[in-house]
Amino acid sequence: MFNHPVVIQQNEVGFLFRDQKFVRILNAGYYKFWNARKNIEVKKINLDSPELTFQAAQYLHHETELRDSIDEFIVKESERAVIYRDGLMKRILGTGQYYFYNANRSITVEILNIDEPAIASDLAMKLVGLSTSHNYIQFTNVEEGFCGLLYYNNQAIKELKSGKYFFWKTPKAVAIKKIDIRSKSMEVQGQELMTKDKVTLRINLSVRYRVANAVKVIEELSDHQDIFYRIVQLALRESVSTKTLEELLENKNAISKEIADTVSKQSEDMGLELEASGIRDIILPGEMKSILNQVIEAEKRSQANMIQRREETAATRSLLNTAKLLENNPVLLRLKELEASEKIAEKIGSITVAGGLDNVFSALNPANVLKD
Repeated sequence: MFNHPVVIQQNEVGFLFRDQKFVRILNAGYYKFWNARKNIEVKKINLDSPELTFQAAQYLHHETELRDSIDEFIVKESERAVIYRDGLMKRILGTGQYYFYNANRSITVEILNIDEPAIASDLAMKLVGLSTSHNYIQFTNVEEGFCGLLYYNNQAIKELKSGKYFFWKTPKAVAIKKIDIRSKSMEVQGQELMTKDKVTLRINLSVRYRVANAVKVIEELSDHQDIFYRIVQLALRESVSTKTLEELLENKNAISKEIADTVSKQSEDMGLELEASGIRDIILPGEMKSILNQVIEAEKRSQANMIQRREETAATRSLLNTAKLLENNPVLLRLKELEASEKIAEKIGSITVAGGLDNVFSALNPANVLKD
């Protein structure tokens, strides 16, 4: 009688055994066997995944016809193997001892050293498409505006710019620490400080900075933002303590530059870069603000009085000069009299002159008015 039909697919190969002895290889096709004694067995291997178990490999290896068709290789802990069939990448294999049925020599093995954990991007893009890649490959993404530091077995290896990175999974830990390298603003607000002349005030300071040396910041600073804040705070306090209130109010830009110079020197040693700084507000206590307003008011009043006296002096000097000119120049005096008459006439509807114009001027003469 016939047993169940045996179908060997295109990606398979079969081994026919009778009474547990190898008979022949079955290539892709459809087979039926006379199996009255039920002593026929067919073993199949998938050529896309042609690994053999140790028992199967040892069993087939005893068959003289199959011995040369079985390949054996070992993958060390520091290695990974990539399996190709007919030049196409099929699988990744980790540490272990492997056996393959490779009769037509279509299967090749590439051994990769993983002492260097990073995988080249072109190779990684091919490997991640394989079904077993998640067992051997991990990846991370360093976002735009960030920088990463690669650690292998807890040791810093190299700096990573923004991009996507692939690494081998190994017993030695692979980790990436990322840090934001974009410019950041920081507000140092409400700092109560005392000036050189013992005036207590509050100052709001704005700064902008960025991470210039990511490796130094990640390796040496536990919290670079807090440390930078303290540096700015102390520099502000030191600068204000050496200035009087008047100096602070008169030149805030000079104070900002002094603070920037102090902070830049210290932050540079830590891998940080100060890009800008400036005092936004100087807030005085209520009483001090009232006193300062009074001082400013008095100063402005004094300035106004000085200007007024200066103008009065100039006007008097001008009148004196005019009087001297009129005294020595009768024609000019006459012209001034006519000018004065014209101004008077503009405000009078009509005028009657008796005794001539000379009598009118004589009557209007201040000297004659005083005599009368």
